[in-house]
Amino acid sequence: MHIEFLVEEPSTEVALNFLVPKIIGDIHTFKIHNFQNKDRLLKRLPERMKSYVNSVRDDWRIVIIVDQDRDNCQELKNKLCNASSIVTKQKGNIVLHRIAVEELESWFLGDVQAIRVEYERIPVSLSQKAKFRNPDAITGGTWEQLDRI
Repeated sequence: MHIEFLVEEPSTEVALNFLVPKIIGDIHTFKIHNFQNKDRLLKRLPERMKSYVNSVRDDWRIVIIVDQDRDNCQELKNKLCNASSIVTKQKGNIVLHRIAVEELESWFLGDVQAIRVEYERIPVSLSQKAKFRNPDAITGGTWEQLDRI
C-alpha cells in the first residue's frame, strides 16, 4: 500500500516523517505533500483530487490532515469531503479526512526537553505552569500560547 498525506504545515510533515515509518514499517510507502498553510491546502485540494483520479492505483490511500483552528468542524469536514468527492466517486472510499481539533503542537508539549533543543528560551518548568499542565486543554492556539513565552 502507498499513502499520500496532504498536510497544511511543516510541523505535521516532520511528525509524520518520524511516526509513519514506525507504524507502517518497510512494507508500505508514503509521501507527504506540505501545502505550507491551511488556506493553500483547501484552495488547491479540488485540483489535487482531480489529478489523483487519473494517477491513483488500487493500493493507494489519501490522508488529509488539517487543524480545526476556529473553524466549524462540520463545515470544514464538508469542504474536505466535497473537494475529494471526485476521487471517492471514481475510486471508492480511499480518502481519510482528519481534523486536529486543537493543534498538533499541543501533542509536542508533552516533551519539554525536545522543545528546548530548538527553543532554548522555553523554561524547563514549562509543564508545571498552570496553562501548560494539560496541553490538550489549551484553547486559542497552542502554538500562539507557547510563542508568548
